[in-house]
Amino acid sequence: MFSPAAHTLHSSGNNRLVCVALILFAASLPANAASYGSNPAAGHTADVDGIKLYYEIYGTGKPLVLLHGNGGSIADLHFQIDYFRRRRKVIAIDSRGHGLSEMGPGRLTYVRMADDVAALLKSIHSPPADVFGWSDGGIVTLLLALHHPGSVRRIALSGANLSPEALAPADLANMTADLKHAEKELAAGDHSRPWDVVCQQLQLMVTQPHITAADLARIKAPALVMAGEHDLIPDAHTRTIAAELPHARLHIFAGADHGALQEQPDIFNATLEQFFDASP
Repeated sequence: MFSPAAHTLHSSGNNRLVCVALILFAASLPANAASYGSNPAAGHTADVDGIKLYYEIYGTGKPLVLLHGNGGSIADLHFQIDYFRRRRKVIAIDSRGHGLSEMGPGRLTYVRMADDVAALLKSIHSPPADVFGWSDGGIVTLLLALHHPGSVRRIALSGANLSPEALAPADLANMTADLKHAEKELAAGDHSRPWDVVCQQLQLMVTQPHITAADLARIKAPALVMAGEHDLIPDAHTRTIAAELPHARLHIFAGADHGALQEQPDIFNATLEQFFDASP
């Protein structure tokens, strides 16, 4: 789903916009946050499936992949990068069609985004990695574990969904309205925003993913399924994901919204670290 400041196209007074507005970038940013997502010293590109995929590496040790949400970038994960770079080899990735990564030809899909992550890890000769994905990044994390199980050791996700229909009807309707607005601007030749990219990103959320209970049953990696108490993703849906994964635990952050990783970074990072450091 949405990352902070992403796709607020018109003021519709809906719950989605309220959730997005509650994710506050300006509060207590790490000292290094300004450079995350645009740091030449840490940035790299990999040739993956016809595109240049941008990623940044920080620290040394066991690999930890970080995946942002829809419309966002590496910069959204500033609290996690700042915390884990002192403990792990952090591999933060701009998903296809986001941040500094290219869109490439063809339709943007979550499966392609997961394939990109697997190809990147192979290209840098990474051992199986721990992977954390927020929102749309959580969807990509599930698909990575499903289609490329050898790429992952443990997975964690926050605010992910298995299908568009899992969303509250009003939220899905508002996202669909945003898509129609973006398509209208694109057709009109407006250049105030990259409407072609915005359309692809919005199409992801209103048409995908389609992950089944049978798919989840095939994921053997230990999993941590998280969400905010007041998350954009309905609580029952988050609990269903945890229940259907064979080796999952559930954590709900009290008082938090969709952006629990930024609203409560200390407890969020400690929860992630405890899970990833567990054996095996």
